[in-house]
Amino acid sequence: MLNLALENASIVLADADTEALSAATFGITTQSITDGTEGFVTTFGVVRGIDTSAIAAGAPIYPSSTAGGFTATRPTAPAHTVFLGWVIKSHASSGEIFVNISNGWELDELHNVYINPSTQANNDALIYDSATSLWKNQALKTINSNSLIGSGNIVTTYIRRHETTSTYDYLGFALSGTAESTATWTLTRLTLSSSGISAVMHATDSWTNRTTAVYS
Repeated sequence: MLNLALENASIVLADADTEALSAATFGITTQSITDGTEGFVTTFGVVRGIDTSAIAAGAPIYPSSTAGGFTATRPTAPAHTVFLGWVIKSHASSGEIFVNISNGWELDELHNVYINPSTQANNDALIYDSATSLWKNQALKTINSNSLIGSGNIVTTYIRRHETTSTYDYLGFALSGTAESTATWTLTRLTLSSSGISAVMHATDSWTNRTTAVYS
């Protein structure tokens, strides 16, 4: 990792454990560099004379959770992924790596994603806004003022009912555990005819009152 706070650039060992220790990864040392001395770092190209015996030639490599180490296993979140390059020769003492650094991206670093820090909350969804051509965080929509996401980050479940008469087809759904006599059911009435469905109307009432509910 690069630190330009000093007159001469200083480096520290990259570590995949956190973004702070890996986001500024910019190269692989070409030689052993004693603390406080100068040395060379390869930002693009081949580094030779390195132990790559644990990794097959052709495998991509990433910073590991050991400071200054690398691995062929891609880190998974919350660890930070930085692509370092490829092993081009697998050997215990004369191994070679082709360096081509590509830093991993956080979701809110993508150019078409906007995460509003003042509204960001648990259970937000990423919704596309065609007016701005951006993906934005939003709370999930609700049904009858009931959030689609319940407590404990568990998706709320619903119950459904269906009945067909000679004239109508009734559909109803409500939150699991809702009594059929409770007037919070979402009802849909389909008017049937010989040629098929001729009208679709909706109401909020109990399932018990589906035949007498006021539909519109």
